Amino acid sequence: MVGDIKIVERVAPVAISASRVARFSAEEVARSNSSEALAAEPKLSSLAVQLSESAERARTRDSTLSRQQLGDLAREIHHKLLDGRTPTVQALRAREVPDSDDPQRLERALEATRFVANNYQTDSRVTNPFAGISRDELTLIVYDDRGAYTLNERDAALNISLKVESAWREKAVKAGWIEGNETGGTPNFTTECLEHYRALPAIEQALYPADYEVNLLRFIQEDLEKQGKLDEPPPMLSLVEFLARINRKLPVPVAGGENPSPAARIDNANEIKA
Repeated sequence: MVGDIKIVERVAPVAISASRVARFSAEEVARSNSSEALAAEPKLSSLAVQLSESAERARTRDSTLSRQQLGDLAREIHHKLLDGRTPTVQALRAREVPDSDDPQRLERALEATRFVANNYQTDSRVTNPFAGISRDELTLIVYDDRGAYTLNERDAALNISLKVESAWREKAVKAGWIEGNETGGTPNFTTECLEHYRALPAIEQALYPADYEVNLLRFIQEDLEKQGKLDEPPPMLSLVEFLARINRKLPVPVAGGENPSPAARIDNANEIKA
């Protein structure tokens, strides 16, 4: 039987407090998305323009910052959105409105404020304005700190993103426990963790340890060896993916910053070699 701790370590090493993430089942998330998708549809045309602009800013950010800097930025944003909910801060956020005369943007910001003020509970009168959009789009909103969205909008987007992540983890961990109990190893579970990690945007990958992917590949190989399945190699990156990940893992100097230290270069070289 595989210990619970080993399974949790493989699925949840992210530097975000698990106590802050409410547990939602996959069914609850699906029901929430389907029931609110229609309410979100009229806003998508206006939101699409914002998301396109956010995507461009995200590409610039990801190509400019190192993995460490991306992780630090993500943690700073989480702290700002999750830990700044005092009455004073909430009052300030409630008065924040977009710098726009677009009625859809103004209404979306107002909906987000109502949703946050309602303690993130959805009912017939208060809905999350970002229900029904993809996780990639939610991520663009959460991490766009250039003023395109109010803090309450980003908070509302983060709320859904955390629900989706929590539902995936709950489902994956349950499957991992079953696999471990039945086979004594968890190569399928660990492979799912690897695929989940690879699908995350760079800024959320940066919340994981730098050697997370390498360790998952090692765990998969070890489990397959124990089960006598050496003819089933761990999932490998394509050449294009491999080169892209090399470029992303190497620290990138930031304007006005310092070049990567020799130690940092060695660490990255070891990651790539592994």
